[in-house]
This record gives sequence, C-alpha cells and structure tokens, in this order.
Amino acid sequence: MWHSIANQIADTLQRPFVIRHRESLIQDDECRRMLIEDEELSLFVKLLPRHEAEQLALEMRGLQSLAQSRAVRIPHPYCCGVAGDHGFLAMEFIPMGTGTDAHWFALGSALAKLHDSQEQAMYGWDEDNFFLHTQQPNQWQRSWPQFFAEQRIGWQLQLLAEKGIHLMSIEELVETVRRLLANHQPKPSLLHGNLWCGNLGFASGAGVLFDPACYFGDREVDLAMSELFGSLPEPFYQGYASQWQPPGGHEFRKLVYNLYPLLAHLNRYGEAYRRPVEHHLHQLLAL
Repeated sequence: MWHSIANQIADTLQRPFVIRHRESLIQDDECRRMLIEDEELSLFVKLLPRHEAEQLALEMRGLQSLAQSRAVRIPHPYCCGVAGDHGFLAMEFIPMGTGTDAHWFALGSALAKLHDSQEQAMYGWDEDNFFLHTQQPNQWQRSWPQFFAEQRIGWQLQLLAEKGIHLMSIEELVETVRRLLANHQPKPSLLHGNLWCGNLGFASGAGVLFDPACYFGDREVDLAMSELFGSLPEPFYQGYASQWQPPGGHEFRKLVYNLYPLLAHLNRYGEAYRRPVEHHLHQLLAL
C-alpha cells in the first residue's frame, strides 16, 4: 500500500518520493492519520477503507476551495487516491501549537474574511459531500429556510428514521425550522461547515483550518457550531465582530443551526447523543 501511495505522490510532485519515515499520529474507528516523510517533504496522510475513498476526494476539493480565499491558512492537499484496501489523502504536514489572544483575534477576523471571499447567489454546493462520514446533500436552492430545513434537518431525521430512531414528525420539525428561519435570507457565504476546536490550530502564530464540510450558506452556521461543544476563546469572536456583526436574532438561530450537528452525532454515534438532542429540541420548540 505505501509503495503505491508513494508512487502517486511522486506523480503529483513530478519527482521521486521515497518514504524514509512513517509514523502513526492518530488512529480511531473512523480514520487513520499518518506522518510520512522523504528527504525533502513531510506529509500528513489520512486513510479510510477503500469504499469510503470518495469522502477524501471531496475533502480535498473542500480544502482547495477554502485555500482559494487566501484569508486563512489551509493545509495544501497534494493528492488523493486508492491504494490496496484503502483510500488516502496526502496533504501538507503542519506542526501546530496553541495560540495567544492576539492569534485567536486574528483567526476570527480571518474567518470573517473567508466568509466574504466568494460571491454566490444560491445556497448549496456543486456536489454532495460528507459531514461526520455521513452524506451531506447540497442541491442548490434560492431559499435559505427551505435549504436548511430540508437538506440539513429533514435529511438527518430521515436517516435516523431509517435506523428506527424517531424523535418527532419529520414534516412537523422541518416546517418548524422553516418557520423559525422564514424572515432570514442571508448572503450565501463559503462555510467551513465543521468548525469546532478539533478542526483548527495555530502554526507560527497563524490560524489553520482543516477537515471541512464546505457549502454556501449562512455564515452564522460556522459561528454557531464553534460554540456547540464549548466556545472558542473570546478574542476569536471579538476578531470576527471586528469584520462583521450578526444581525438580530442570532441567539435563536444558533439553536436552530446547532440542531444539525447534534442530529448528525446521533446518527453517527448512536444513543449517547439522544438525550442532548432531545434537550436541544425541547429548547427549540419553546421558541
């Protein structure tokens, strides 16, 4: 497998690439993450089972789209493909550390610029991609309330129903979400799509974003998710606010938007997330 990966990297680099060092960084039930090096270059390699290789190709295209903004540092993806029983994605290896308040402020400002970096008239993406290893539909739509209610909340509820998990009527909750967002038609922004503390870091003081699930949507989606599992440091939000301030209603929209990742976690990881989802739904339905 590694010989095949090295050959494909060499084809991309248009020079020989011989692995001199290979080290396991993180391994879990979902993905293996490796550091490989030749005499000149260090690469971070993600490995998935071969039948999931499409996820890595879509992740690579997401990284490329984020990098086009030039607003924030993104690991450069070199190539992806299949080798043996695995799909792989080879990207720039960036050693990361912690950030100071000034670094967090700069990252917040950079995210706001990323959100403003591309013009788009509709919500969605050119292709479906993945969120938490679950397919994320992205059919282009002109109505934000309809897009989010149907392709985010309705989709996750349907996947749950297929597993025998029924929280409430799909039609009722989709209509509730559509109603709550009815008067909100924001400018479509390029979203990271999976923004939490585990998908960002700092290198030489500069913020780095990775593991995206990109699409064009309401920029508040990224801000909301950044608070779901514990807020990022306050200077991050101050940096973002220095470039853009959310309009009125942001606090209740945050509840609406964070239902999506919670449902996705319930879909992916099962009953451990049922109680947090039910608690969140109780708060949402009280609006």
